[in-house]
Amino acid sequence: MALNEIENYRQKLFEAAKEYGMNSSETVRRSQELDLLIIEQIKQQLKQHRPLQSAVN
Repeated sequence: MALNEIENYRQKLFEAAKEYGMNSSETVRRSQELDLLIIEQIKQQLKQHRPLQSAVN
């Protein structure tokens, strides 16, 4: 997933908030979609940058 995809969803969220208001179902839905994309991005980054396990048990 590219960061520009997250930015596109972010822009759609701002547009919905401006057009429908912060508490509208459309704005909330877009916010939730953006949250899922961000979570997925974080998961991918964590997979790529796993911390080294300690050699000492």
